[in-house]
Parts: sequence; structure tokens; C-alpha cells
Amino acid sequence: MTNKSRANMKTFKKSDKYLKLTSAIALATFTANSAYAQEARVLEEIIVTAQKREQSLSDVNLSITAFSGDDIEALGIADSVGIAQQTPGLSIGTPVGEGNNPALSLRGVGLNDFNDIAESTVSLYVDDVYLGALAGQTFQLFDVERIEVLRGPQGTLFGRNSTGGLVHYVSRKPSNDNSGYVSLDVGEESLTEIEFAQNIAFSESVNGRISLKKRDHDGYVENRVGPDGNEADSFAYRAQLSADLNDNWNATLNFHGGDSDTVAPIYQVQATGAGGTDDFGFVDTDNDVFAGESDRNGVLDIETSGQTLTFTGQLTNNITFTSITGLEDVEKLHEEDTDSSSLQTVEGTFGFDYDQFTQELRLNIASGEHNYTIGAFYYEHDSAGFQDLEILGGNFLVQESQFDQDLESFAVFGQADIRTNDAFSWSLGLRYTDEDKDFFYSNVITNLDFGDGNGNLGPIPIADNFSDSRSTSEVTGNITASWDVSNNTNTYASIRRGIKAGGFNTGFGAGSEFDEEELTSYEVGIKTNFGTSTRLNASVFYYDYEDFQALSFNSELAAGEIVNADDTTVFGGEIELVTYLTDNLLFSAGVAYNDNEIDAITSAQGETFVDRQLVLAPELEANWILRYNLPLASKGDISFQLDGNYKSDHFFDVTNTDVSRQGGYTVSNARIGWASENKNLEISLWAKNIFEKEYQVYSFDFTGLAGFNQQFFGQPRWIGGSVKYQW
Repeated sequence: MTNKSRANMKTFKKSDKYLKLTSAIALATFTANSAYAQEARVLEEIIVTAQKREQSLSDVNLSITAFSGDDIEALGIADSVGIAQQTPGLSIGTPVGEGNNPALSLRGVGLNDFNDIAESTVSLYVDDVYLGALAGQTFQLFDVERIEVLRGPQGTLFGRNSTGGLVHYVSRKPSNDNSGYVSLDVGEESLTEIEFAQNIAFSESVNGRISLKKRDHDGYVENRVGPDGNEADSFAYRAQLSADLNDNWNATLNFHGGDSDTVAPIYQVQATGAGGTDDFGFVDTDNDVFAGESDRNGVLDIETSGQTLTFTGQLTNNITFTSITGLEDVEKLHEEDTDSSSLQTVEGTFGFDYDQFTQELRLNIASGEHNYTIGAFYYEHDSAGFQDLEILGGNFLVQESQFDQDLESFAVFGQADIRTNDAFSWSLGLRYTDEDKDFFYSNVITNLDFGDGNGNLGPIPIADNFSDSRSTSEVTGNITASWDVSNNTNTYASIRRGIKAGGFNTGFGAGSEFDEEELTSYEVGIKTNFGTSTRLNASVFYYDYEDFQALSFNSELAAGEIVNADDTTVFGGEIELVTYLTDNLLFSAGVAYNDNEIDAITSAQGETFVDRQLVLAPELEANWILRYNLPLASKGDISFQLDGNYKSDHFFDVTNTDVSRQGGYTVSNARIGWASENKNLEISLWAKNIFEKEYQVYSFDFTGLAGFNQQFFGQPRWIGGSVKYQW
């Protein structure tokens, strides 16, 4: 076959996949229209701020999934990473175990680096404040108003440029009443979860709200030689004070934080060395992914705290001013039994201290049917940490690395949303960002003894007192055309450009740096409401990815380094449908398709891999909810809910090795609940992973260093109940 024939064949395959995807969207539209024929209840309208102003979810001209606080509660989502189960195209892995640094991937775009200094390609925000530290991105969810997931590059309105997208968690705000609630969850593994919130009306103009959550459960991974792993011992709080300074101005102060102090997660050990064992003769033969023999009583201690001060005011009838000042602090200690075996072979210890300051100033201007947003954003952080590695209890090797990074970033941005007539509108956005990083790194082997009579050969500097600086100046933005086909149907087409700045590698390898990555997105979408009972959103996208920042893991040195890959392309789309099939039966479903290819990637060791797939990027994902409400006259109602999600085959390593592959799987959950007539009392029973599916959420291949593959599994079946009382 000639090169031209190959190119034609590849184009034909892409076109065929496009036709399949658009046909699926057309089928979903027909299904939704049929459902509309059975006129049903009114769907809850979700108001979002994805464009830095309040809009209905159906009016936002980009791909977005949103959850209300009631949605989160009904799904039993306890922490920030749980939303992946009901968000098409979103995958979240745990490269260093549950409760630790998450790896977020949205439409296949993500960063699977476990190093604390790394920044996610999918940005996280809480109450409009960017969270830069990975160690602070797994947190408890409580007293939530809504969650917004924005797909694609966010290169204009949000404070930190991101190529993959962003997730925004919005808390419930104080109100002028004395309402509140308390809830209790209990379940297997001695689960106890208590959540409490209370509004306090100090006066007509001053209100407060206190929110607390405590979650504890025993470790669900049995350790035959020590304390069980994967436990929970977490506490989180939020205290808000809101004051109307006059008729036009408001100030809100938010104090928040949390503490998680647990036994470190215990991994599973898959022997990959010669002879069916690891290189030290250990093999796990119990065939139980929730049991092991970890000889180190590891620690995972993460403490977070923060303060946010928000000023909003009306400068004129059509100009709103917003100032958001944020301070965030994260401290972490992780003592890991890397080999998770009864042999003291490979152990790692990680410490991290992170302080950040952010300031955003913004003007929102409404002029007739036009809207303008202009603003400035400042962000700085100071971070320092260490990583220690011991092999054979330190008798063979002790390696110690330290790092320190100061970052300063400033940006100005603006977006104009202009309506040209009743049907057409345009969005034009630009952002200029200037960023500087100062970095220090040292990596020293303090002990090395081959046992050949030569004694201790350390200290041996690998990257002794390495320091460097980087500066980046970039312009990003978007252009979007929107067409209101009818009062109930909106379509859009957009081009978006996002960047993620370059940086420096830490870990146990030599100090090195990597360049920025750039992603250009081409997307078309449709949003349709069929009456008041059905909502359908669909989108198709194509990504042109340059200098993709990929984690190259050197298993011989237990070192991960980010390298820039060759051109990468991603093609796919999502469909989301919410409808009342009958007056009492709600059906919600989402499907995501993803076809991606990395042309070539050269690892830190100089080995080149071609035609590889992105990490945490299944070709097909699906999620669903089926909820039936049975009214009981004046005695309230009973609800029955089935929900779940499916992910097809995907990889945890960019080289796509066999041991990094997870086959397709489905996880299903169930819930039955009763609510009183006035909804002030709710009681429910729930079961998660009811069919006991065993599936990996991440893995790391240590074959080169020690002859094993480190595996992390999702939670087992869990049964419990909850009660909630509100006043």
C-alpha cells in the first residue's frame, strides 16, 4: 500500500467514526423527542457561572456537565474525585494511592505525574479559587451547591491556563435564615460519616454559615503483617461570613480546611521478574486484591487550610465589580511501602509544603444583549519538598532528593459576548499571561553498597545543587459562533487555544526541564430542551496537540520525568441526556467516545515509541442513572435508584505496556430511600459496586528496578445507610 493509500484509508476511518458519532447524536435526539411525547415533570434548571456570569446550563456555548447539590447527595459522592463516575470523558486515577495526588484526564488530556511539584492539566477550583497543589486536590465534598466540569482548553476567563479543562466546586453560601441540616452515614468497615451545616442570621445584612464533615472507616485492604490499609480518618470544615456593606456592595469571608491522617494505602504486587517472583523472591499468591503483606506501617498525612475574601458590587446599573483574594496552604507526609510486601525491599518517603496566593479583579458589563468581561489575575506559590528512597532497608541504597520552586504568574483577560441578531451571537476572548519559575533541586545517593567488600560508596551526587529559571509569555483565547435554532435549541462552533507552561522534573532521576504544551480545540455542539421534561446536550471535537507533556517513568531508577511528545491528535464527542420517561421515572445517561494517537514519544532514557494512546483515555465511556419516585399520599415518598458507569480498555502508562493495561469494566450502584412529605427527614440504604467488580485505577511498572508491577484497585462492594434531618 502506498503512502497516499494509507493516508486515504486513515481519512476514511476518521470519516466513518465521525458518521457513527453524529448518527448516535441523531438517535439520542429522536429518543429524547419520543420521551417528550409523554409530557412529564419539570427538570431542575441548573444555573452555572462557566462564563463568569450566571447562565442556564443550556445557554452556555461550550461542553459542560453540571451537578446540583441534590445530585451529589443522591449519588453518594463523598469526595472530589467521585464525580468521574457520572461525567462523560472524565477519568481520575490515583498514581500514589487513594486519598493522595489525583491524576485527572478529560477527553484524554491529563497529566499522570505523581510528583508533588506537578500541576494538573485539568485545573481545579473551589469557590472561584484555583487549587495548584496536587496533594490538596483530593478533598471531602460537603454542603455543596453545585459542581461544574468544563471540557476543552480554558484559555480566557479562568485564572490558570489549562489545556484539558477544569472542575469548579461551588459551596452553599450563607442566607438570611437559621436553616441547617445534619446527616449520618454508617456502613461496612465501621464507616461513620457525619455532616453538619447551619445558617446564622446575625442581622438583616450579616449572615454566616458553618459546615463540617467527619469521615472514618477501617482499612478495606487487609494487611496480614500489620495495620490494614486504605482507611479514612478525615475532618473538614468551612466557616463563612457574608455582610452587605450597603445596597450595592457585599463582602464574604471564607475560612476552610481539612486534615486526613491515615495508614498509607497498601498496593497490590504483581510479580514480573524472572521465575514468576519479584527480584527479591516475593510473590503474592492469595489472589485477593484486597489483602497483602505490607511490613511498613506507612503514613499518609495531608493538612490543608485557606482563606478567601470576596468583594462584589454594582458600580452602575450594568457594571459589576468582583475581587477574589485567596490564600491556600498544603502540607503532606507520605511514608510508603513501595513494594507492599513482607520484605523490606523498596520504600519511599515524600514530604511537601505548599503556600499559594491568588488575586483576581474582574468587571462584568451588560450592554443591552451584549456582555463584556475584563479582568486581571495574579498567582504565586512557594513550594518545597523532599523524596527519599531506600532499598533493602537502606543497606544497599539510600537516595535523597530535595526541591524548591517559586512561581509568579500575571495575566490580563477579556471576553466579548456580542449578539448580532435574534439568532446569532459571537464570543471573542483573549488572555495574555506572563509567568516566571525559579527552581532548585538536589539529588544525592548517601549510601550505596554492592556487598562486594568495597563498603559504602556514597555520597554520590546525581544532580547536586541544580538550579534554573524559566519564563513564559503567551497569548491564548477563543472564538465561538452561536446559533439559536429555536427557543429550545442552541448550537455553537468554537476554536479554543490553551497552553500549559513548561517546568522542571523532580523525583529520583537527574534534574531536567520540559517545554510548554499547546492545544488547539475545534468543537461543535448542540443543546436542546424538549419541553420541560427532557434535556439533550451533545458535542463533537477535534484536538491538535503540540509538545504534549507526557510522564516517562524509568522503572530502573523509580524516577518519573515529563518529556514533550511529538504531535498528538484527539477526536471524539459526548452525548448527555436527562429525561422523565414517566411522571415518576427519571432517566439520565451520558456517552463519551475518544480516539487519540501520539505520533511518537522518546522517553527520558532515549527509547522511542510510536503510535501510542494517551493515559486514562478509554475509547468508550458511559454512565447512567435510573431513579423512580413512588408517592405515598401524605406519608412522603420512596425513591429507587440504579446508577453506574462503564469504561473500555485503557492504559496507565504512555508506552502502553501490557502490565499497564486495564480491560473494560462496569461498576453498578443502588440506593433506596424514603423522604417525609415536607422533605425534612430522609432515610436511605445504599450499596456501591454491588456486583463486586475488581478493577484497577492505576499501576506503576517497577520491573526494571525490582521485578514487580505496583497496582491500585478501586473500592470493593460497600453497603450502608444514611439518615438526614434538616430544619
